[in-house]
Amino acid sequence: MCRGTIALALLTVGGPIAGAIEALVLVDPEGRAHSLSSHWSERDALFVFVRHFGCVACHEQIERLRARLAELEALSVRVVIVGCASSDELAAWVERESLASLPLTFRTDPTLAVHEALGLYHSAWRTWGPRAALGFVRAVARGTLPGPFRGAVSQQGGALFVGRDALVRALARSGHLGDYPSIGAMIDLALAARVADSPLRL
Repeated sequence: MCRGTIALALLTVGGPIAGAIEALVLVDPEGRAHSLSSHWSERDALFVFVRHFGCVACHEQIERLRARLAELEALSVRVVIVGCASSDELAAWVERESLASLPLTFRTDPTLAVHEALGLYHSAWRTWGPRAALGFVRAVARGTLPGPFRGAVSQQGGALFVGRDALVRALARSGHLGDYPSIGAMIDLALAARVADSPLRL
C-alpha cells in the first residue's frame, strides 16, 4: 500500500476525522506527548506542518503566518506549528526564530507517524528537484538563508484544519519545497466556520 492511501481512506474534507488519526500523538518542546484530538477540544485547530527546522521556505511561511495571527486569534483558531525533529531541536528552533511570545502552539512529530497518516509527501525529488530548486533560489533571493538541517530533510509540509466538532475543514499537502498552503485560504475557512456557528440575527 503506497504512502497516503490510508489517509485518503480515513480523511474526507467535510467529514469527521478518523479515530485512528486523532489518537496519534505530537510532542511539545518539553518532550510531553499530546494526542492530536486534544488540540481541537475547545477551539478550531489549524495545524501547519513545516519541513526541517532549517528550511528557507518554511521560514518565509512562518513570517507570512505571523502577519495573519491576529486574524486567526480573533476567529478563535488555535494555530499549531508541527515539525519533524526532536523536542530539543523544536525548542531550539522556537528560540532561534523568536517565536515563543506569539500565540502559537509548538509540536513535533519525530516518528513522522502523523505526517504519514495525513499522506504528506516524503520525497527527495520534491526536495531537490527543479521546482524545489526554484523555490529555494527565490527564497534566498528575498534574503532568507537556510539554517541547520534539523529533521527529515525529504519530508514535505502541509496543513490540516479541524473544527471543534472534529470535522475536517481542510487538508493541504505541499508538493515541493516552497509550495506551502495559503494562510489566506485557511482564514477564509475559519471565517466561514465562525459565521456558520453564529445564530441567525434578523
